[in-house]
Amino acid sequence: MSHSQFTKILVVLAALLACVSLAQADVSPLTATPATVALTFQKPATAGAGVPVLVKATVSTVFTVDATTVPIWLGLSAMGGTADSTGATITFSPPQGAVLIGAGSYYATVKLNVVGATSLTQLSVPVSLVVSDPTPTLSVTGGGALKFNWTQGSPFPTKTITVVSNNEPLGFSVAAAITSPTAPTGWIQLNHTSGVAYSWGTPVVITFNPLIAYTATLGAKLTGTVTVTPAGAAALTPIDVEITVTAPVAAVTSIFPSSIPPQTTAGDTDLYVVAVMGSGFVSGTTAVTVAADPLDALLVNVVNGSTMTIAIPAKQYLKNAGSVALTFSNNPGDTAATATLKVTAAPIIYTVTNGASYQQQSPGAVPNVAPYELVSIFGDNFGPTGTTVVPGVPDSTFFNFPTSVASGGHNIVVNFYKADGTTLIVAAPLLFASKQQINAVVPAAVAGNAHVHITVTYNATEGDPLQATVVTADPGIFTTAANGTGQGAILLPPDYSANSASSAATKAARGSTVMIYVTGLGAPTSTGLNASSATAPAYPKSCITTASYMTAVNTVGSTHPSPLWQTIDGAVIQSALLAHNVYPPCLATAPVVSIGGKAATVVYAGFVADSVGGLYQINATISTTATVSDTAPVTVSIGTLTSQPGVTMAVK
Repeated sequence: MSHSQFTKILVVLAALLACVSLAQADVSPLTATPATVALTFQKPATAGAGVPVLVKATVSTVFTVDATTVPIWLGLSAMGGTADSTGATITFSPPQGAVLIGAGSYYATVKLNVVGATSLTQLSVPVSLVVSDPTPTLSVTGGGALKFNWTQGSPFPTKTITVVSNNEPLGFSVAAAITSPTAPTGWIQLNHTSGVAYSWGTPVVITFNPLIAYTATLGAKLTGTVTVTPAGAAALTPIDVEITVTAPVAAVTSIFPSSIPPQTTAGDTDLYVVAVMGSGFVSGTTAVTVAADPLDALLVNVVNGSTMTIAIPAKQYLKNAGSVALTFSNNPGDTAATATLKVTAAPIIYTVTNGASYQQQSPGAVPNVAPYELVSIFGDNFGPTGTTVVPGVPDSTFFNFPTSVASGGHNIVVNFYKADGTTLIVAAPLLFASKQQINAVVPAAVAGNAHVHITVTYNATEGDPLQATVVTADPGIFTTAANGTGQGAILLPPDYSANSASSAATKAARGSTVMIYVTGLGAPTSTGLNASSATAPAYPKSCITTASYMTAVNTVGSTHPSPLWQTIDGAVIQSALLAHNVYPPCLATAPVVSIGGKAATVVYAGFVADSVGGLYQINATISTTATVSDTAPVTVSIGTLTSQPGVTMAVK
């Protein structure tokens, strides 16, 4: 072998060893400082400074820039070089051609290739370019709406101005100034005092403190300004606010309550307060008569333009059953608004609420009810006297709550009618009754009706109906205070201890499962059969249907109900009638539960064995990222329907 041949072999071997070394390392010998490049360009022609990138290597290394990785918006001072410990510099800069591309953010990764090496030894340099439009200017639309007439005592309208940028987003501030009246201060109110204006417009909502209704006089002008100031620029021309106060005409839509019991024991100074809803009420101006007698102005309290309370001397007007006429007017020439207050010994329903949340609508509003919901009916003349409570007791054979309870030798019944008010759907199972409250189960048969009418009957006298809207669900979480707020009625497995902030042992750990008790989740949707299984139950496939449970009541054992059950309304779900390894009826689709601001994982949501159908138990695993707090918020949602606010639990 000649010397030259041997030399060639050594060269080839050295090259192969180098390739093997590079393949084993798979790491670029190149480094870049800085490792990333950020460039800017403001239209029309202001390019940001270039960024010099120092490329180094521990030994002298020849490199090139992969031209296919260089975007059109990037300029490079060189397309390669020799890197060593001193380094080779390539300046990255935005070319003047950046003006041709739209405003926005652009990203690329420029590759530096080691000459003679594999692609695995490329060095990647991430590059970004932010192209911005010329400095924007702002304009405001909608300012003309800030001059308007306002009927004294009525709700103030909401006004909106829109701040618009002619190109890129620009920050702004907005301020209101008061000219007259100076009290109450700040009666021009803004939903925010700063923001960012976009080309499509940023709304600023302007409202007005209703307290000025107490000081404004008819014909007065309420004046002020709203000023928008762009960031880094002079304020725009102030927008004038001018509200001219005009005289209202009182109108009445409803009174609450519309019926009351006779005030048979009323004394000379006793007053009965009712709320009146309508419009055009003005403090110190609206005159009220009761049974054609002018009512002392001190007994009239105008809360706002649409609500007032009036205190009626009970002994003079409300002692006996009958109808009491009320009239309302602001000025002598006005057509008086009228309302009638009914004084009756018949049962009166004031409102119906979820029996867990006790969340009430505003007076006179239509409440919601859902199938199987445990509800509280509030009113008067329900039968029991004083503080007497008459419990509904399930029968001892089939454990079903009754649809009537007796007090003083007379039955109390709650009926649900169709929207026509005359077609009876069914009577509701009753859990207990007192003079002013009845707890009941909403019958399943209300489903399919948009509205229902609810009545209470006592001593064969049926009271006036209350209309309710039928919804698929009306979630409410039970609380330990039994008032719908505060610590939830939540238990901790395995010992069923109550969750509370009283000790570390009663707080629920993140990642643990808790049992939440609710009502108003609607009708169960599970599809399983009440048949024994050799495998452990799993939610929701092991949950039986309500029909399966009803079949068990009608067929299991030697004693059957007569007539046979057609519904499980008011039924206590007996665990003894559930087959092995099955669950009571439940929701096939789990509700959404949030604990401590994070979604919890629902592992069961269904009826509670040995409790009345309509009481739901939700087993939920707390997120490991939930907020740790003695008052972590808890909510349960089905679709867009969410349980009441203010329910909490202790999370550790």
